[in-house]
Amino acid sequence: MNPITLIAFGITGDLMRQKILPALFMLHEQGTLPKKSRIIGVSRRTWKDNEFETYLRQLVLAQLPSASPEALKLFIGLFKMVRGDVQNPETYKAVARACAMHEEETAGPTNRLLYLAIEPALYLNAVEHLAQSQLLMKRTSGPWTRIVLEKPFGLDLTSAQKLQEVLLGACSEGQIYRVDHYLAKKSLETIPPIDFSSVKEIAVRIMATTSVETRGVFYDSVGELRDMIQNHVLEVLACTLLANEPQGILHRNARARTLEKLPVLSEQEIAAQTTRAQYPGYKEIAGVSPSSTTETHCSVRFILSQAPWSGVSVLLESGKKMPVAEKEIILSFKDREPVQVPLTGDSHEYEVLLRDCIGGNPNRFVSQEEVIALWRFIDPIKQVWQTGVPPLSR
Repeated sequence: MNPITLIAFGITGDLMRQKILPALFMLHEQGTLPKKSRIIGVSRRTWKDNEFETYLRQLVLAQLPSASPEALKLFIGLFKMVRGDVQNPETYKAVARACAMHEEETAGPTNRLLYLAIEPALYLNAVEHLAQSQLLMKRTSGPWTRIVLEKPFGLDLTSAQKLQEVLLGACSEGQIYRVDHYLAKKSLETIPPIDFSSVKEIAVRIMATTSVETRGVFYDSVGELRDMIQNHVLEVLACTLLANEPQGILHRNARARTLEKLPVLSEQEIAAQTTRAQYPGYKEIAGVSPSSTTETHCSVRFILSQAPWSGVSVLLESGKKMPVAEKEIILSFKDREPVQVPLTGDSHEYEVLLRDCIGGNPNRFVSQEEVIALWRFIDPIKQVWQTGVPPLSR
């Protein structure tokens, strides 16, 4: 395999620090990253001599205390830092120069992986600059170029379609890897076969005891419906509904077809079958509007009408700063005790996702068809909520 040039935008952000960089260390230690690969980190900060090396060593050891000094030294040697702002075109020119230098060192072209661990509001601008600098372009043969984006993909159907339009102006759909890390949870692959004719209700609940914390500005612009229900919760539901399909959970076309079968709720159904609430003290968080009506807890109920799930009731529920942390699927039956499937944490989720991305396996990533189906379900709910129906509980 050709060496990889991995360009990490937002390299000092929380996601990189807590998930992506430790996962990259594990892949490097396992030999998944080809020899002579390079990681180019993009940061607005100027790093002094050895400062980034110390930072990187500390964050890897915080997540992986048993990491060997020799492995860490080799991993740190992969990095080259580029100072710049993702909104500045000059940043991309500097990154392009760093890529060219890496190709000179390897005496040939390299595979290129662009990871946007940045605010989703910056995606459009970043993709346009990546295209203009030819860091991102259509490739049908030879070394590959892939771009990785974190959810959410747009804030509604219209913005999601605009993002897709910009992406397809720069690359092909097969080069786009949209991350929903819940799709890498092992527990989704262990959902037992289900006789849906005997199921009364499927509940997907993701309740966190943590608050919004440092995400005030972003979270206040999206709320729990779009932060969790629109992606994690609905994808878990799709995987549950595919429990009887061989490899259906790990086939994104099957997930898309399933999500397309969800009912679009009417105004009356939204008023009667959804709830929204905001926890006390939310408006005191930095970045949150003092007059915010953003929900931090919400639920959606509906009944499936298509075979083989016809007549099955569904409850989707998610919230922040809840009394008890709960991540689970609950299958309630007509004739026996409920079955609980815990959505347990998995420290290897990003390791799995990065390995799949490097290997060119897109099935644990979200397709554009899924994105469209997800927003078609969510948009009517958000539109009714914006009229004040149902009332926000506090």
